[in-house]
Amino acid sequence: MENRYYYLTKDKKPIGPFSLETLKKEPITPTTQIWHTSLPAIKEAGTLPELADLFMLPIPSEEHQEQSAKEENPVSAVNTKTNNMVKIVLAVLLPVIIIIIIILMIYGII
Repeated sequence: MENRYYYLTKDKKPIGPFSLETLKKEPITPTTQIWHTSLPAIKEAGTLPELADLFMLPIPSEEHQEQSAKEENPVSAVNTKTNNMVKIVLAVLLPVIIIIIIILMIYGII
């Protein structure tokens, strides 16, 4: 026999009975209190396996996650730019400093 589902509104008013298919069309959220004829107690809709597909969120792509992180944390974007600038400066200055040290060593200054 198919379970008959009931849910509680925000005002704690019981609504139902519904078949599973009809319940899925109702305005329920993961925190909506649900009971059906095989449950010993009321549970949140988000904890019921038969309703899991209603509340599954799409997994964001890696690109979307990176973009969201930049939007949420602008300091991170600035730090990335700063790190890139430091790398460029070091790549240019380090050889110059080494050449200066070698010249100073040749002339016996250090």
